Amino acid sequence: MNRFCQQAYVNPELAHQGSQSLLAAFDDRGLWLSNLVQPLHLVAELRQESCLLARMMVTQWTHQGETHKLVRLAEALMEAQPPVLSHEAGQVMALLAGLLGILRADHASRWLAASLPLLKDSVDPHLLSDARQWVKVGQLLASLPQEDRLLWNRRLRDPEDEWEWESPEALAALRRIGRLLKQDDESLPLFLEVLPPAWWELWREHRPADEPPGFAKWFAQPAFALGLGLGMAGVLSVSWLLSPSPSAEEEKQKSFAFRAVQPAGQNQTDESQKKTEVPAYMQSRLAEAAKIEVAMPELKRMHALVKEANPSEADPYVQGNTTIAKAGTAQHRALLRWLILDPPQDAAVRAAINKTALRLLGFKEMYETLVPCLQPDSPDLKEARESASLLLALGAEDLTEEQKRNLTQLAELK
Repeated sequence: MNRFCQQAYVNPELAHQGSQSLLAAFDDRGLWLSNLVQPLHLVAELRQESCLLARMMVTQWTHQGETHKLVRLAEALMEAQPPVLSHEAGQVMALLAGLLGILRADHASRWLAASLPLLKDSVDPHLLSDARQWVKVGQLLASLPQEDRLLWNRRLRDPEDEWEWESPEALAALRRIGRLLKQDDESLPLFLEVLPPAWWELWREHRPADEPPGFAKWFAQPAFALGLGLGMAGVLSVSWLLSPSPSAEEEKQKSFAFRAVQPAGQNQTDESQKKTEVPAYMQSRLAEAAKIEVAMPELKRMHALVKEANPSEADPYVQGNTTIAKAGTAQHRALLRWLILDPPQDAAVRAAINKTALRLLGFKEMYETLVPCLQPDSPDLKEARESASLLLALGAEDLTEEQKRNLTQLAELK
């Protein structure tokens, strides 16, 4: 990669051609490439008035929740000597300031200020407006705990999602934000779009009586644009290792539905009887699924939706095109594991989940998830066997020889 950048990023024409060739050669929308490219490579590209590779990497790092790489890119641009003075560098700096305005409020204003001399009013008004908006929100929330800023970063950028406001974390965040918001704050319309109307009524009752005349009209305004970075988040749509549609015979097979958690008042006898009806391997799957639900309750609704969804409905969740479980993040990986352990009814959805998991989960994590699924009467035995075969074919370097033999035996591989 270093040699390529040294040879390609020497003038604008070669830089543009080089980035195009690099993206075409990998042909995976940056999923592999994003692990190879470093911020200094992108600095070299941006210096030559090209931003094809930089935009792709920012998109992928945003999807994968790799905030540290976005920060490193911004800092590399700030520290570059000689300075990177291209228009494209200014655009990327403003984009990073908007994307990280809430999560890195202490740095985002500095990045935005550095981008201003490089931007063009006739070309970049929306980018600049969005970046300024998110930087201001970040400054407003800067004094809040990190968990609050994470919560608001997700919810303000996706106001149309059906957010839950009754958890202890959400209630605490509401209490703290109520003390910070002012009736003339420029960021108020963003909060108006996402918070429950009843909360706003209570908030207004506790504000001073002399509210500005323009306050009421904000309720009727449309939502502000969510920013170039959020628009880019819809780019990722992976169809790697797509499987054929299930046969008619497979569709006739009975789908497995896990038992619901027993009510607290159920007597011990009934509980023990039901446990004896569930095979040991199923109890293991239930236990692992329950651990994920406890650790990440925000995934519960998404899991329930995918279980009942058809392939097109499930695809955004499986591929990580959501705010809560973005592609590659810990939440996305946990959702995939949960969906393998507690699988959907649709065979095509199950296949897509397993193949996405193979791409994102580590070998050991995938092995531990697959083993309880490789049982004779498992509802997703076909998909689990295919995944085991692919896992072994990939080499599974992190697995011991005993684990490989076990996986081979369970998958009935020759």
